[in-house]
Amino acid sequence: MKTNGIPSVLAFLVLVFAKCGFGEKYRTESAHDLSSSLDFEEMMSAVIARNQELANRMTNLEFAMEELRRHDENLSLGIEKLSQDNRYLKKADENMRLDIERLKKTNERLRRDLQEREEEIRRWESAVEERLLYLEAIGLQIAPRTCETLAKLGVTRSGNYLIDPDGVLIGDSPIRVLCDMETGWPGSSHANPVSTIVLHDSMEKTEVHHCTGPGCYSRKVTYDASLKQIVSLIDQSASCEQRIRYDCSAVVPNEGDTPYSWWLDRHGRPRYHWDEADAVEHASDCGLSHDSIDPTRRCNKDARALQQEANIGIIADPTALPIVELRFGGVQTEVQKANHTLGGLVCRGRATPSANPPTSCSSLRRAGNTGTGYHLIGKKQGRLDVVLCRMDLEETDPGFQLETDAFIQQGAVYFDAYRTTPWDNWDWIIPFDGTEVNIGDAMDPSTGIFTAPQDGIYAFHLHCWTRVVNHNPSTPRGNLITIRKNGEEVAELITQEIDINSDQNQINDQMPGQSILLDLSVGDEVDIFLNRGETYADFFNGGRSLHFVGYLLYPL
Repeated sequence: MKTNGIPSVLAFLVLVFAKCGFGEKYRTESAHDLSSSLDFEEMMSAVIARNQELANRMTNLEFAMEELRRHDENLSLGIEKLSQDNRYLKKADENMRLDIERLKKTNERLRRDLQEREEEIRRWESAVEERLLYLEAIGLQIAPRTCETLAKLGVTRSGNYLIDPDGVLIGDSPIRVLCDMETGWPGSSHANPVSTIVLHDSMEKTEVHHCTGPGCYSRKVTYDASLKQIVSLIDQSASCEQRIRYDCSAVVPNEGDTPYSWWLDRHGRPRYHWDEADAVEHASDCGLSHDSIDPTRRCNKDARALQQEANIGIIADPTALPIVELRFGGVQTEVQKANHTLGGLVCRGRATPSANPPTSCSSLRRAGNTGTGYHLIGKKQGRLDVVLCRMDLEETDPGFQLETDAFIQQGAVYFDAYRTTPWDNWDWIIPFDGTEVNIGDAMDPSTGIFTAPQDGIYAFHLHCWTRVVNHNPSTPRGNLITIRKNGEEVAELITQEIDINSDQNQINDQMPGQSILLDLSVGDEVDIFLNRGETYADFFNGGRSLHFVGYLLYPL
């Protein structure tokens, strides 16, 4: 309920008059009453002012209430909006929950798919690994012995390849080499461009450490192949070489007859030459070329010549390669400098085929047969000897080739010579009219001489028809036929008349025989010789009444 200031004052005055009464009317007119009246007025003014202040505050409160009402309406609208937002968020939350469920399902499906893919990849990896192992095994079985063989199979790209110089599935494992299919022989106009290069751990330029004594610096060389495989490669190649580059400054390679530098061959023997032209002397052109600052003194022996020299030497001795260690010395002061670079072992071409059949285990190795075991070799003509070849040993080892007593006869020698006519020329070799067999062509029927084509034990058999006609009983007659070796009698065949009848002529027909074994060397001659008498024949039927048979019984 609204109140104004004036009505409130009037109400207050009514209350005052009612309390005091009209009997007090005239008391106020005194001076004291006048003073009280003034105080009353002041009090009334204060009350009015206070009332006005309260009225203002009430107005302000009404405005504030109105503002609060509007705020309340706005708050209600905000709450409604928040409710709407909350409902939207709940819906969005539900949608998100559904999305999360879908994502979970998708993730689970993807996880299963990933597991299946991983399992499939593992199966593929396993299959690929098995295939690689299989291909590697196949590669080991068919690995060529040299890069040249690989080139003949159609490979034209240079690169690293597996080769097996000592033979497939025997000896050491295949080795990995660099096959250079493009760089030709020096000066060959690419006549044979294929090179097999065995690499090692000392191919980079390496500083020679400062030290004073002969060979005090040592560099052992480790190859990417076993020594057995390397030697097999060398044996099968037309040529092999290694290049040494030696850069030096003010270094003395030799001091009088004392060499300060050398290298070790595959047998561990020191070699003092650095180029094949100097193989017979202790030579070092720094140590590799003769083009030094002072041409009369090698490798800058004049210490005043301090410029660096680069020298190259080539080692091509197949019995020494590969180089297994380098030794240098005489690099004493900081002024002296030396570096070395050792090239890979480079082999080219194919070794000249050995005799067929091979004559030794060495020729077998050079022909590429590097399997340890029993082999046939043709040491002697007409036979193949069985020997044990220890291909895992060096050829200088006494056990490299071991002999056995076994052999196989290679060339057969048989003949059967005959006569169809009589022969009565005394002191003469009996010739023949022909041969039934003459394997080896060692019998010459026209001369009657057999010439041994190979060493061995030979058997000979002689059968002939002899006839003795005794015309004078007082002087009996007979036949003497001998088998000769190089003109010397070695066997006799004798026939003599029997039962001599003094009253009439006696005819004695016989078919004597003789056999002998002879130890012959190549070129020895054997014949039958008529000393006296005659050999007989069937004139009418052309019978072969004399046979001389011989054959090789045991080659030596």
